[in-house]
Amino acid sequence: HELRSTPLSQKMAWRARLSVVFEELHLTFCPEAPEHAGIRTFLQQNYVNLKTLNPSLNILVRDGPGADPRLTATYTCGASEEVDVGKIEPHDIDRHLKRLVEIGEGMPRRTYHGEDIEYAFSRLQPDTSTVERPKEVQSLIDQINADIERGPREDVGNDPYKL
Repeated sequence: HELRSTPLSQKMAWRARLSVVFEELHLTFCPEAPEHAGIRTFLQQNYVNLKTLNPSLNILVRDGPGADPRLTATYTCGASEEVDVGKIEPHDIDRHLKRLVEIGEGMPRRTYHGEDIEYAFSRLQPDTSTVERPKEVQSLIDQINADIERGPREDVGNDPYKL
């Protein structure tokens, strides 16, 4: 069999999708345990790159004596998946992370459209059918729905940072 290397652009592509599929990435390990060397090395080699590619992603790193070596991904839909990363090499952790991204790609997304604001509001109120929305909340929902229907502003074009 011929060995094929993954082009850097393909390797980076899935890494840049972490903030799209994950709400939070949590890594725990013991700083002294020899069997946790893989997760420590993975973090040393990859943390800066992952954070640079995903600045909005919460990447929580917790170390402590006796901590279990775990990688926990919380998806944007609220589900989470945990992987035991003890006694494995950094490239295996990379492989597990890629698999978690692939799983997340198939999960539903929380977006910031009107329906999702209603979902968030319903979580604050036990039963929204019997509670009248404050005028400010309804006004915000109506404004967002109107913006969605109207589409992108022409004066902004493709630059989302232009006001």
